[in-house]
Amino acid sequence: MRQDEIVTDFEFETLDNNANFGSNDKTNLGNVESLLAQAAKIRNILLAPILAKLKLQAQFGEQPQIVEIRGNVRFPGLYPKTSNMSLTELIDAAGGLSAKAYTDKIEVSRLNTATAHVQLEQLDVNLSQGRFMLNNADVATVYTKPGWTDNNKVMLLGEVMFPGEYNIKRGETIENVINRAGGFTQFAYPDGAVLSRESLKIAEQESNARLAENLRKEISAMSLRRTSKTLSNQSSPTEALKIADELSNTEALGRLIIDLPDIMAGDESVDVAMEDGDILYVPPLRNVINVVGEVYSASAHVFNHKLTLHDYIQRSGGSKSQADTDHMYVIRANGSITVADSSFWFTRSTVELQPGDTIVLPIDAEYLDGITTISAASEILYQMGVAVQAIKP
Repeated sequence: MRQDEIVTDFEFETLDNNANFGSNDKTNLGNVESLLAQAAKIRNILLAPILAKLKLQAQFGEQPQIVEIRGNVRFPGLYPKTSNMSLTELIDAAGGLSAKAYTDKIEVSRLNTATAHVQLEQLDVNLSQGRFMLNNADVATVYTKPGWTDNNKVMLLGEVMFPGEYNIKRGETIENVINRAGGFTQFAYPDGAVLSRESLKIAEQESNARLAENLRKEISAMSLRRTSKTLSNQSSPTEALKIADELSNTEALGRLIIDLPDIMAGDESVDVAMEDGDILYVPPLRNVINVVGEVYSASAHVFNHKLTLHDYIQRSGGSKSQADTDHMYVIRANGSITVADSSFWFTRSTVELQPGDTIVLPIDAEYLDGITTISAASEILYQMGVAVQAIKP
């Protein structure tokens, strides 16, 4: 186009909405987005000089011969307005509607210059009710169909009859999806199910990073206290630093604690609507009890309903001197925590152990000069460890 050439009309055949990207090309789902982005870029290059010229041609007090379309079309943006252009023709120029476009109500924003003060009008257009003609500077917005959800997918792994990826509709629950997967195999242990959610994973990672930073600050303060005062060097900050580093470097799982047996029994109050990207793993029964923390030999033991929490600790070598025996707890297979009785010697009858439980004997904060954050950090790491152990093949 010459610099002094006047635009009087525009042929949209210049923009080939069904452009052939090469007859020998094999288009797959992996490169569709890149092809669309490439097509949009080409369209913008073709249209840019024409749109610029139309803006310059507009007389004072007149709107340029340009219209805009937004929302659910293949190529939203600004377009030259041709003579007697309809909304349907603008949609065609923009590559057509997307699958989720709602055609019963397309909003057209129009400047009304007939009055003393320019007013913006909102017009609702139903495409099935005839040809709607456009004015200069009209802006059309194609909204999404009510209730539409994109191709949301979840993954079911482990001991379900048909593991794999499942498309879900909005509001579909765990019970629904597991039933679609054929239910559980005979080896399933629903009590140990792990539900990982992306939104929780992000929040958990950020929370862990903050906790690790706070722990490092407490360790620094402890070191300063020891430098300025004569304190009994009963412990080294090495243990606390190790936990802080591990908390920073361990990838969050984003586990949502669920009660899968009750869910599958039909208790709607505990059922959960699944979200795009959720991963639900149902492990096989692992008939073991794990003992971790401040014992002499952290280990796994075959579950025996006759043995108590104290028995398992003794079988792991007993508690170390720095163990906080008043604040023991049990991480259940589903990720929940049961706190033992405040008195170590009364734990024989107060905690009923189940297969897959992990007994945690935490370190005494006083052993680390009152670093209280160590307890929270350790608890998170142990919980993550239980989840990771559950999903191991």
